[in-house]
Amino acid sequence: MSFRCAFTIRSDTRYLSLLRKWIEAAATLMGESAFPRRAVIPCSLALIEAVDNAIFHAHARRAHLPIEVGLAVSRGVIEIDIVDQGTGIDHTPVCQPEAMVTHGRGLFLIHELMHDVQSHKDRGRHRLHMTYRL
Repeated sequence: MSFRCAFTIRSDTRYLSLLRKWIEAAATLMGESAFPRRAVIPCSLALIEAVDNAIFHAHARRAHLPIEVGLAVSRGVIEIDIVDQGTGIDHTPVCQPEAMVTHGRGLFLIHELMHDVQSHKDRGRHRLHMTYRL
């Protein structure tokens, strides 16, 4: 059994709670064998961090700009896509942030939580593709 769902939100942090519930709902729908409970927290956190980065960095809090989010579950793999209108991130390795900094943890967390993270820029859009292997 596979699952695929995608939709578009505005660049607004009020959507973050919806996204958390979306991951939970997908896991419940798919069942433990396809989307185990151990994957819910890492996938949720990575999704929230990526969308938060799109809102604050890529879109500079311009709420009218859209963010596309996608989730696909199949054959032991969970894939999450975030597409924004920003310039994207570079591919340099992400170092662990200093303990007392108040920002800069998002990319580090995404890379730590997910098994693969790819950034693609194309025609004024940026796609962050994250993979979690079961």
